[in-house]
Amino acid sequence: MIRTPRWWLADSSRQVTTPTSTLTPTYVITSNPSVLPASLRPPTIPSTTVSVVNLAFPASADLFPRGFGYLIPRSVTAARNPHHALGVIYDSDVMPSLDSSEAAGLTKVSMLLGGSYWLDKVPAAPSHETLVGWAMDTLRLHFPDKTFPEPLYTLSHTHADCIPQVPVGYFKEMRALGERLRATGDVAVAGGGTGTIGVNGAVKGAWEVGTSFGEHVSTGSGRSEEYTSELQSPIR
Repeated sequence: MIRTPRWWLADSSRQVTTPTSTLTPTYVITSNPSVLPASLRPPTIPSTTVSVVNLAFPASADLFPRGFGYLIPRSVTAARNPHHALGVIYDSDVMPSLDSSEAAGLTKVSMLLGGSYWLDKVPAAPSHETLVGWAMDTLRLHFPDKTFPEPLYTLSHTHADCIPQVPVGYFKEMRALGERLRATGDVAVAGGGTGTIGVNGAVKGAWEVGTSFGEHVSTGSGRSEEYTSELQSPIR
């Protein structure tokens, strides 16, 4: 595995320096474009922090409807979402076979808090007790007809700078990056953050880059006519 490589141009060739060797590849394909030279890196975007709170209640309390869970849009007023929750996942329905909680008579849910609400200012290191209190307050607001017992088990973790927040003009900058990558003819990027959002987009981008590379190697055509991604560069 190559860890934290350094890249530069030398005598019109790209070189990759690792802790043990220096490589001069014919082509470069990376899913971590932040290691590329500055002119070929995606624009920097801010990230925000999210706290996740896991709660387990007695299944007999019958607290939640069946389903995946729900998201809380920004249009919900502060009175209905005072602790900046992003959404709730009904873990017992989404992943019922993950562990033995169902056999133990438990209903599990997870709540995400923060995100874009905390982009400018993150609360000062909220404690586990504080996060659980916020989660319980939010559930009681959203399910006023239910009587919530204290959870039998709780777990929380705050993930710092874990979700990118795409700013205005980002996609225009990414299209410009795609043009710069195409101009190199020997550098391509694939993976999350360089194309369509999510696993499907990352897989599609990797397939397109790999297909383009394979066609060039097998036919020597110098380019792939099938490659159409705006943000990722074909190998030519």
